[in-house]
Amino acid sequence: MKYLIAILPIFIMLTLAPALMAVPNNAYAQNKAIQSISQIQGATQLGICLSGIDTFISCNNLNLQNQINTGDNALAQDGGNGKYSGNSAVQAIGQEQSSDQVAVCISAEGTFLSCNNLNLQNQINTGSNLALQNGGNGKYSGNSAVQAIGQEQSSSQRALVLSGGDIDLSGNNLNVQNQINTGSNALAQDGGNSKGSGNSAAQGIGQSQSSSQSAGCVSGGDVSQSCNNLNIQNQINTGSNALAQDGGNGKGSGNSAAQGIGQSQSSSQRSQCVAGGSLDNSCNNLSFQNQVNTGSNAAAQSGGNGKGSGNSAAQGIGQSQSSSQRSQCVSGGDVSDSCNNLNIQNQINTGSNALAQDGGNGKGSGNSAAQGIGQSQSSSQRSQCVAGGSLDNSCNNLSFQNQVNTGSNAAAQSGGNSKGSGNSAAQGIGQSQSSSQNAQCVSGEDAIVSCNNVEFQNQVNSGSNALAQFGLDNNGNQGGARHGGNSEGSGNSAAQGIGQSQDSSQRSSVFSAGDSFLSGNNLNLQNQNNEGDNLAAQSSEGNGDSTENTGAQNLAQTQGSGDDDEEGDDDQDVKNSNSNEPSGNNNNHNNNNHHDDDDDDDEDDDKNGEGNNNQDQNNSVVE
Repeated sequence: MKYLIAILPIFIMLTLAPALMAVPNNAYAQNKAIQSISQIQGATQLGICLSGIDTFISCNNLNLQNQINTGDNALAQDGGNGKYSGNSAVQAIGQEQSSDQVAVCISAEGTFLSCNNLNLQNQINTGSNLALQNGGNGKYSGNSAVQAIGQEQSSSQRALVLSGGDIDLSGNNLNVQNQINTGSNALAQDGGNSKGSGNSAAQGIGQSQSSSQSAGCVSGGDVSQSCNNLNIQNQINTGSNALAQDGGNGKGSGNSAAQGIGQSQSSSQRSQCVAGGSLDNSCNNLSFQNQVNTGSNAAAQSGGNGKGSGNSAAQGIGQSQSSSQRSQCVSGGDVSDSCNNLNIQNQINTGSNALAQDGGNGKGSGNSAAQGIGQSQSSSQRSQCVAGGSLDNSCNNLSFQNQVNTGSNAAAQSGGNSKGSGNSAAQGIGQSQSSSQNAQCVSGEDAIVSCNNVEFQNQVNSGSNALAQFGLDNNGNQGGARHGGNSEGSGNSAAQGIGQSQDSSQRSSVFSAGDSFLSGNNLNLQNQNNEGDNLAAQSSEGNGDSTENTGAQNLAQTQGSGDDDEEGDDDQDVKNSNSNEPSGNNNNHNNNNHHDDDDDDDEDDDKNGEGNNNQDQNNSVVE
């Protein structure tokens, strides 16, 4: 079951994405419509400065992009008479922004306030996709529709500064990306008459942001406040997917639906500083990522008449954040406030998946549903400092990850009539956080407050999985003596899972010819709190073979930083010839808290709670 939790949201999104790109399957429909609103902005900036003396306020790149859409796509289709007299529709609202910035400065002496890249991107959409489809009369006279709202931003920034003298306030990359969507997808479909006159729909809302930053500074003198990378990404979605489907008459006249809401943010930062003198406040990487979703997926399906006229639905809400940071500092003098990595990731979801399915009439006219809510955060940080002098507040890695979910999966299924017309459902809520930190310091003198790894991970879930599955009695009514369906293979099956996973890996190494003070420490704090429940009600006593109910429920909490022993104390090689100040300590705190209320009516269910605390912390301090 724990694998279902991780795979279900991903599976839903992977199945939805091709559907959004595909041409509707009703290729011979009488009515065809394509509606789109598109905004595209692209920018490429290149600055190169070669100077025999100084470079002063030169070769900087500034890009500002803004997109606002308030327009809607609205459509009504009424099918005709005869074969292939149904409807097909594609509606899309898209906003796209891209930026590529390159700055190169080469100076025989100093470089001041030059070769900086600044990118600001903003997208706001309040427009919606609205469609109404009424199927035609005749074979294959059903409806198909694809609705999509997408926002995409990408930024690439590269800065390189080579100077025989000092480098000051140069080679910095700043990226700010913002996306806000309040638009929704709304669709109503009424199936046609005859074989293959059912409905199919795909609805998607997606927000994507990506940033790549690279900065390099090489100086014969000092480097100050240069070659830093700052990335700020924000996504807010309040739009929803809403769908109503009424199946047609005839074989294969049921309904299928795929609904998805996705938010994705990725950041890659690389900084490298080499100075013959000292390094101060340079080659730091800072990344801030925020995602908020209040939108929901809502669908109602009523099956058709005839063999294979049931319902199928997939609903998914996903939030994904990834950050990769690398910093390297090499100095002939001191290194101060440099080569630090800071990552802050926040995800909040209050959206839910809601589904109602009423099975059709005929063999194989039951219901199937997959619902998933997933939140994923990953962070990788590497820092390395080598100084001929002392190290002060440098090469530290700090990561803060927070996930909050209050959204739920709710589904009601009423089985169809005839063989194989039962119900099946899979529901999953998953939260995943992973962090990897590695810090290395080599100093010809002292190492002070350097090469520390600090990780905070927090997960809170109050969302639940709620499911009701009912068959029909021999008279086609709910609540009769036999509720598992009316024939062989018409029972119910359910799988429900709630999972929280945290993983942290920390490595620190400090080599100092002098003192080591508050350096080479690993601190990891992990917290998980779940108040969500798995609730299922399945009617029993079907009429026929294989009409029983089966259910599986799982609740799992896993915290891993993979320790070799339970207390989290690794062996340390500490040689203090000059100082006994606190360095090379491992601190790990894990907390699992889950709340269970089991109020289900399953004949066969299994509910498990797990809480595993591990850690993987390594440090070495040699003085």
